[in-house]
Amino acid sequence: MPLYLNPKSGRFTTTRVSLGALGDSYYEYLLKMWVMRGRSQEAEMYRVMWEKAMDEMIEKLVFTSNPEGLTYIAEFERYAVRFLAICCMLCTIDEILLLWQ
Repeated sequence: MPLYLNPKSGRFTTTRVSLGALGDSYYEYLLKMWVMRGRSQEAEMYRVMWEKAMDEMIEKLVFTSNPEGLTYIAEFERYAVRFLAICCMLCTIDEILLLWQ
């Protein structure tokens, strides 16, 4: 999901995607809503949305360095070459993934 929305139109105003600063809250609260609602059937849509988002994160934001073979999460600029900034806020992704357990 791109980082910015126009509040009047509801359309995205940027093509930058990140799990770092500005982007992590959306993913975090999808999972938290499911957990806070007791992992109930009524809250199942939040879990499904979160799982889809995590699948897309793995597909588009997880890379392997060459030649070291280290795995990292980067930011992404749609319609362009990947944006290799590694944000300090990406450290929260492990907490988000731990909530899933």
